[in-house]
Parts: sequence; C-alpha cells; structure tokens
Amino acid sequence: MHWAAINDKAEACTYLIEQGAEVNAVGGTLQATPLHWAARNGLTRIMDLLIQHGANPRLLDVQGYSSLHTVTHSSSYWALLYLLCRPKMPIDEPDRSGHTPLHWAAYQRDDVSIRILLKLGADPNAVDHEGRTPLHWAAFTGNKRCITQLLEAGTDIHAKNRDLRTAEDMASEFRHIDAWNAAVDKLGIKADGSRERKPLSEVCRSPMPCWARSCPKELTHS
Repeated sequence: MHWAAINDKAEACTYLIEQGAEVNAVGGTLQATPLHWAARNGLTRIMDLLIQHGANPRLLDVQGYSSLHTVTHSSSYWALLYLLCRPKMPIDEPDRSGHTPLHWAAYQRDDVSIRILLKLGADPNAVDHEGRTPLHWAAFTGNKRCITQLLEAGTDIHAKNRDLRTAEDMASEFRHIDAWNAAVDKLGIKADGSRERKPLSEVCRSPMPCWARSCPKELTHS
C-alpha cells in the first residue's frame, strides 16, 4: 500500500483496499502511513482515495508530522486545500517542535501556501517551542513576499523568540535585511510597528481600480 500510494497508483491502492489492506498501516524508517507519503508527494487523488476508505490524517509519523504537515512540505496547493477542507482539520496543528503548517510554509519560502493558510484562518502569531513566529522564519529565509503577507495579516512585528530576537533581528543576522526593509517600506510600517497612511495616489497608482479594469466599458463609464 505504501509503494502504491507513493507512486500514484490509484488502481493498485483500490485493489489492495478491496483485499483488506490496512490504510493506516505504518512502515519505513519514518513509521509513516500511506497517506503521509501521498501527502508528501502532493497526490490529491491518492489522498482522497485513502481518506474515503478510512485513512486518518491526524496520525503522526516518527518525526511528529501529521499529513497536514507533510502536504505543506510538498508545496502542492490543491493537495493542501483538499486536506484543509476535511472536517475537523486543525489548521494550526503543531508538530513536535511546535511548528504549524504556516511556520513550514514560511520556512520553505512558499508564499502561495502562506496565502492559502492565512485566508483559511491560520494564526500568524503562532509560536514554536523556541518562541519563533512564522514571521521569524520568513525573515530567516528572506522572502519578501512571505514577509509582506505575514505583516499584512497582523503578525506582531515586535515578537521575540526565546533568544529575545525579533524577526528583523533574524533578517539582519542572516543577511536578508534588504528584503525585510523592502517589505516594511512597501507597507509603510513605522518604527513603532504602526502603519503610516499614504496618499491615495500612492496606494492606487492606476486611475481605475483593478476590479474595474476587467469590467465592460459600459459599466465603467456609466
């Protein structure tokens, strides 16, 4: 079952299930389930097949990862959305180090997964066992888009980890201060963490709002 799931063999998975194979069986050095591996590879079709036959996405492998963590590792957006839409799926479920899926998306510089997680209610101020927020990890990896999205979502820019370092401190330490400053300047964030009000001409540089540009002319000129 593990090999069929890993290799995206839906027919083989179906046959094995019909023959009584255990969908939640654990195996390999990671002691992972077939669903863990399907999620790690972003195989939505296999994930759905296994879950429809009783696979439990909340089970942890030896690393402390649930299928939600492994699907975030895959950076497969449809697979992530599929799993997040399952009933009672905790979007901020921590692994054994306290990392939520949002932490992992920030660490992987995956701004699309960050957007999905935030839209579906992920906590931008969740902290891992070292006191680091997703913003700390975005600053550590230096991705401007990730930093920007987390700041827009209301992450505490002054939050400190257990070493009393802010996300800005981490950006400076790991030589990503230019990306940090670009994100902060773009959002107009001042030293105290508040955002300055920019003139409308700077906020909306186009004379026509983006939603209107795709409208029929008779609507935009009425």
